Amino acid sequence: MARFLIIGGNGRLGQAIIHHLHGPNTVYSPPRVLCNVTLLEQLEVYAKHCTPEIVINCAGIKPPLSETDPILSARVNTFGAGNVAHACNKLEIRLVHISTDAVFSGGWETPGIGRYIPYSENTLTGTPVNQYGTTKAIGETRVRSICPSALVIRAGFRHDGPWPYPSAFTDAYRSHMWLGQIVPEIVAAAKMMDLSGILHIGGEKKSVYEMAREVSPEVKPCLLEDFKDFPVPRDVSMDSSKWARIKRERGLV
Repeated sequence: MARFLIIGGNGRLGQAIIHHLHGPNTVYSPPRVLCNVTLLEQLEVYAKHCTPEIVINCAGIKPPLSETDPILSARVNTFGAGNVAHACNKLEIRLVHISTDAVFSGGWETPGIGRYIPYSENTLTGTPVNQYGTTKAIGETRVRSICPSALVIRAGFRHDGPWPYPSAFTDAYRSHMWLGQIVPEIVAAAKMMDLSGILHIGGEKKSVYEMAREVSPEVKPCLLEDFKDFPVPRDVSMDSSKWARIKRERGLV
C-alpha cells in the first residue's frame, strides 16, 4: 500500500487517477483552497501534514483558458510546477509531474528526409505554438532543475466518451491513448521509485480524425486551417519506445 497526494485532482485526469488508486492505496486529493500550486508555503504545510510517498501533479491550465489568460497559465503551469517541485525536494517526497506533447512545436524534425520521426525524450522541445505548450515546457525545466529526482511524464491522451466536437482534423497527428488506457500506465510508472527524468507515454500515431471516428463514426473531417480560435500544432507524435522497453524489462508485458 502506498500513500499518494494528487494535486489537480478535480480535473478529469486527476479524477481518473484517484479512482484507479482507491482501494489498496491511501489517496489524498485536497481542494485548491487547501493546496494551491501558486502558494508554496501552503503546499509544504499540506504535504508535511499528510506525508505522502508519491505526489502526482496533474494541475494545469489548458486551452482555451491558457490562451485567453496567459498570466494564469504561467502562474499554474510554470511557477506552480516549480512550487510543487520545491516542496517535494525539501520534504524528500517522490514527484511525478504530468506534462504534455504540446511542449513540442509540431514541425517536421528531419527536413529533406521525407518522413517524420516522432519526438523522443531527448528531442529539444523547440518553440511550442501556443501559450499552453510554452508554459508547460518552461514548467518542465523548472521541475527538473529544482527536483532532479522527479519523473516528468509527457502523457498523450484523449478523454473517454463520444467525440465532443462535430469535426476533427485530418491533417493533425498525435500518439494519444484514451484516458482509461493511459491511467494504469501513469500509475505504474509513478510506482517505479527509481524512475526519473523525462518519460513519454502514448500510443500509435494517428490523425485526430482517425481517433475521433473510433468513438464517433459520424464526426466530420476538417483541416487545421479551419480552426481560428488558437494555434494548434500539426504533428506532436511521441516515441514511447523507452516506456515499452522499461515495461518489458520489469515484466509488465
